[in-house]
Amino acid sequence: MSLQFLNWEIDGVTVLTAIGRLTLGRATTEFRAAIEELIAAGKPNILLNLREVTYLDSSGIGELVAAHTACRNHGGTLKLIHLGKRTESLLQMLSLYALCEVVSSEEEGIRSFSPPVVSADAPIPQQAA
Repeated sequence: MSLQFLNWEIDGVTVLTAIGRLTLGRATTEFRAAIEELIAAGKPNILLNLREVTYLDSSGIGELVAAHTACRNHGGTLKLIHLGKRTESLLQMLSLYALCEVVSSEEEGIRSFSPPVVSADAPIPQQAA
């Protein structure tokens, strides 16, 4: 079975859900193409939902790193949600947990892409003379 995708956009962030196995071969090629397609469409802010990924091998991990780099190189960010226990363990073991930000929910992930709102009443910082 090939890797399948569902995606939708909320507040300028694409939520991409991968379904299936992210392993060497057709699946990693399809994953890379999905990321490249979003970036080419001007959508480099991606919240990747891994809940439905049933297996991830080292090639899949490599594709996550490549996707992170591609998003970053185009002014965006790749963030992850709903890691399985094995995926989370792999990311921690390979010291990649800090590379891709992991958020606990879709709502938190969407909010984390938004720039902080500055109140019109907020004092303007003064520079030292």
